[in-house]
Amino acid sequence: MTEQRVQEIDMDVTLYLTQLLGIAEDARLEGRHSGIDPNSMIEAAGTLRRIVHRLSGIATARLAMPQPALPAEIQAARAACETALRYHLQSWLEVLEDEHGLDRRRILEVAEHFAPDDLAVPLAELHGHLSISGLGELASWPAAARSTLLAEIESFRRLMVLVAELDQQLAAIPAAATRSGERVTA
Repeated sequence: MTEQRVQEIDMDVTLYLTQLLGIAEDARLEGRHSGIDPNSMIEAAGTLRRIVHRLSGIATARLAMPQPALPAEIQAARAACETALRYHLQSWLEVLEDEHGLDRRRILEVAEHFAPDDLAVPLAELHGHLSISGLGELASWPAAARSTLLAEIESFRRLMVLVAELDQQLAAIPAAATRSGERVTA
């Protein structure tokens, strides 16, 4: 990935979020008939923007400060964090892109499917590998590269919180007033 590609993705996300906010505004004007809770959609859009900001920050930092090769166990733990996050977000994307519209029951199933440990366990493993012995292995790294890696881990920690918030917000988008099994087109 290049810095230009990171910026392109960031711009694409901004356009998509603008569309989401337009849908939220339409839902607000339509009221309960829309079947969408516009406030939850607005909150989810804001949380998605913060997630994208964190992820683009990680990508940009990696490009700006190339890191020496990570020890295998740290690299595997970092890859597990990325995989867990990617799986989580991809699962939501599939639900939201469903050609039949938003199915409240399906959204609630997806929200309940995720366990808090889905992201916490890989992050704890990464943190564990960076204990005193892990940091010792990184002692030969330039200070800026160590700092970048530690900032990335802190971003993963924050992403865990943001994804939990997103789960709640997305689950609340289909207004509770819709009948069970009713689909809402957005």
